[in-house]
Parts: sequence; C-alpha cells; structure tokens
Amino acid sequence: MPGNRPDPVDKAVVTAADRVIIDLEDAVAFSQKQETRPVASDRIIAPEDRRILVRINRLETDFLLGNLEAIVVEELGGLSFCPKLKTTNTSVKYTGCVLISKKSKACKRKV
Repeated sequence: MPGNRPDPVDKAVVTAADRVIIDLEDAVAFSQKQETRPVASDRIIAPEDRRILVRINRLETDFLLGNLEAIVVEELGGLSFCPKLKTTNTSVKYTGCVLISKKSKACKRKV
C-alpha cells in the first residue's frame, strides 16, 4: 500500500490479510516522502491485531534515517527491503540503522 494514501492502508488493515505492507519507497514521490512518514507511523500504531510492515528506502538515499526515525516503534511488525537488499553486508548495515534508531528513541523516552 502506498504510504502516502492512508485510505487504502486503513481498508487493508481491516481485511483478513495476515500482513499489510506500507510502502515508503517507490510508491511515494520524492516530494511527499517527509510528509508521508507521520501517516505511516500512525497506521503502524493503530491496528492491535495486524502486523504492519514497512518498505523503506535504500541505504544510498537521504530518506532512510528519517524513515526509520518515524516508523521504528514498538508496534512495527517488521521492515520490508526486498527486492533492493542485495548483499549480507547491506543487511547488516540496515540492521545497524534500525538498532541505532531504536536506541535513540529509547534514550529520548528516558530523558
């Protein structure tokens, strides 16, 4: 589901689908990426009985860290990288970015 279109995401969440993937990568125009993050974050937190996954931008883009900052919340069901994840090294880098984002948020909550 395109992350910048909350209505289809809301409809998908109430279906019998096991997972809903919110796309912040190809489905969202460059000009809309920043304004789409809070929409995606709200959709991740809302459903209590549905795993929400998010497809994020590649490491090489300027959008990755902002996406992670917005969407790495306790309720996040997972991240979807495919088909852009090409090497194990890239997987390790993504994991590191996610862990840094989680740690950063945990530190902010404690302050």
